[in-house]
Amino acid sequence: MRQISLPRSFLKRLSSPPTILPSNSDLPEFTRRHFKRHGHLDVQSQIDHALADNTSDRLCHRRQYRHTPIVPRRKALLPSVPPSQPLDRPLAARLTTPPPVFVPSIPTVPLQYRITAPSLPSFARRDPVDLLAIISSKVNTVIKRLQAIFDRKDQLLDTPHDHRLALQRIGDRLEWILDNIENGSSWTRSQQQNIDWFCKEFGKVKFSGLGQNFERVVKALVELERSRYAPLAEDDFESEDPGPHTHPAPSLAHTRPASPTATLQACPEIQWIYAGVEHDSLENAIRASANSLGITNPAYVDWTISVTRDITRREIVNVYNVFGSKIYEHRNNFLNEIDTTHATFKELDTSMTGLHTKADTAGNLALKAVEENKQLRAELVTVHADLEVLNRNNTELVKRYKELAAKFTQLEQGLSTRTTLGTSTAPAPVVSQASRIKASEPPKYKGNKGSDITLEQWLQKMGLWFRVQNITTDDDKITLALMYLEGGAHDYVEDY
Repeated sequence: MRQISLPRSFLKRLSSPPTILPSNSDLPEFTRRHFKRHGHLDVQSQIDHALADNTSDRLCHRRQYRHTPIVPRRKALLPSVPPSQPLDRPLAARLTTPPPVFVPSIPTVPLQYRITAPSLPSFARRDPVDLLAIISSKVNTVIKRLQAIFDRKDQLLDTPHDHRLALQRIGDRLEWILDNIENGSSWTRSQQQNIDWFCKEFGKVKFSGLGQNFERVVKALVELERSRYAPLAEDDFESEDPGPHTHPAPSLAHTRPASPTATLQACPEIQWIYAGVEHDSLENAIRASANSLGITNPAYVDWTISVTRDITRREIVNVYNVFGSKIYEHRNNFLNEIDTTHATFKELDTSMTGLHTKADTAGNLALKAVEENKQLRAELVTVHADLEVLNRNNTELVKRYKELAAKFTQLEQGLSTRTTLGTSTAPAPVVSQASRIKASEPPKYKGNKGSDITLEQWLQKMGLWFRVQNITTDDDKITLALMYLEGGAHDYVEDY
C-alpha cells in the first residue's frame, strides 16, 4: 500500500491544538439564556462564563481545568447584545482547527510510460542567429527523445542489429549538427530544409507508452533514417576534413536545392571476359575460370555462383533504391517549386491589387485636380474682367479729379477776386443774424452711376453752399467736400 506523507506543519497543527476543551460529559448545558448573554464572545469565553454561572455543586469540575482562567461570578451580568448590533463573526468562522485537506492518491506509473513529446518549434523567416537557435532547439529536443530509447538498454538489445545501427547513425548526425552549429549560417537552404523536415517527421512519432510500444517507435525511426532525407547530406558526415564545412549559398531565390542523394553515374556495358574469352553470362565465366584453375568440386562452383548472384542482386537493389529516392526527391522538388510559384503568385496578386487600388486613387485625384483647375480658370477670367473694370473706373476717376481740381482753382481765384473788389470799393455791410440767407445742405455724391445729379451740378451746389456758409479756406472746403462724398468717389479722393 502506498504511504501518503503529510506536511510537518499540518501534523503539528493536529498534535497541539490552541486550547484544551473539557470532554462532552464535563461541558455545561448551553441554553438560549446562555447564548443571549454570551453569544457575542468566542467559544472559550462562552465556556468560561457558563462554568462560572453554574451552581456550587459543580465546582469539582473547575479544579481539573485550573489552567483555564475562570471569571468570577458577578452580581450584575454583562448586558446582552441588542438585536440590531451584528455579531463580531459567525460561529462557523470561530472553529479552532480546520479540517485536513483531501489529497487524492496518484497511481504509481513508471516514467517511461508517461513520457510526453515536447513541442517542436517551427522554422520562420528570421535573423540567421535566431534561425540557428531554432535549429539547435529542435535538435536538442530530438536528442532528448532519442535518449529515452537508448536508456532502455534491455529492450534495445532485443532489437535487430541493423535497427540499432540506424538509431546510432541518427544520433551521430544530430551530435554532428550540434558540434557544428556555429557554422550553420554557411549551410545551404536544402540542408536546412532537410533538418526541418527530419525534426518534423521525428516529432510525429508518438513516444507515449514507450515501454509497451518500443518496437513500433524504433521501426518508425528506422524507416525515417532509411528515407535518405537525413538531417544533412552524408558527405558532410563522412568527410575527414576537421575544418568547417562550407557550402556555396544559392545566388537566386528560386535555385533548386542540392540533391541529398548521390549523383547517378553512367554504367558501361558489362562484358564477362576471362582469359581473353568473352562469355555470355557470369555463370559461364565462373565455370570456365574453375576449369582453368583445376577446381572440380561442383559445390564450390555453385556456392561461388550463388554468392556472386547475391552480390549482384544487392547492387541492383541499391540502384533501385537510389532510383526510388531520386524519383521521390524530384517529386518533392516539383511540389516545392509548385508551392513556391503559388506563393509568389499570391504575392504578385496582392501587389497588383494594391497597385490597382493606388491607380484608382491616383485617377480620382487627377480628375479632382482637373475639375479644380477648371474652376480656378473660370475664377481667373472673372478676376481679369473685374480688374479691367477697376482700371477703367480708376482712369475715369483720375480724369474727373483733375477736372475738379481745375474748377476748384478757378472758383478760388474768382472768390478771391470778388472779395478784393468788395473790400476796396465799399465797406462790408453789417448783416444781422436774422437776415442771413438759409440754404439747404447739398446732396451727397456717389459717382456717375449712384447719384441723381452730375459732377458739375454737385460742384455748383457745393460752391453756393460754401459761399452761404462763409467758408473761405481750402482745408475747410476739402474737408466738407469729403463729408458729402460716398462710395468709390470718396475712396478715390480720400488719399489726396
